[in-house]
Order: sequence, then C-alpha cells, then structure tokens
Amino acid sequence: MIRCMGERIKAARKRKKITQQKLGDLIGLNEKTISAIENDNALTKLENLVKICDVFEVSPNYLLLGTSKSALIEETSRLAQLLKSKKPDEIRIIYDFLEALLNS
Repeated sequence: MIRCMGERIKAARKRKKITQQKLGDLIGLNEKTISAIENDNALTKLENLVKICDVFEVSPNYLLLGTSKSALIEETSRLAQLLKSKKPDEIRIIYDFLEALLNS
C-alpha cells in the first residue's frame, strides 16, 4: 500500500502545479529527496509527511492508503476549483455529460 504513496504525492503535486524543487522548498527537503519519495525509492519522516499533507490539503490516510474519510470532500473540493473558472454554459455541458455518463 505504501508502494503507491509516491504516486499519490506526485499526482497531488502536479494538481497543484508545483515543481519538485518548490515542494522541497516548502517542506525543507531537496529536489533529489522529493524525487526519491515520489518514485518510492525512499520513505519520509512522519513530520515531512504531515508537511506534505498540509501543502496538498490532503489527509495522511489518503497519501498512505489512497483512502480517507474525507476523500469525497477532497475530490469535491478539487472539482469545485476546476469549475470556478468555467462559464455557466460550460458548467451545464459538463453537468449533462456527467449525468449521461453516470446513468449509462
């Protein structure tokens, strides 16, 4: 399960559109260490994991296990952020698409 933690960190970093260098600067690690963590070649201290969670606004359960009691809230929040930049007619198209997809 921890094997995928690096992938989840990398995905969260890309969603936030920050580089490995920037993430390292934010939590006090170098880019090489961030790369090793993302590639599952190194584990990180608990204090760094907490800092990563703070940067990405996710729970430790999400990074470690891929699940969280608040996973739905986190996903909904990300979706809301994506929709903020859309016009009302674009949101309606997205809604109609999702409704058709879920009802098929």
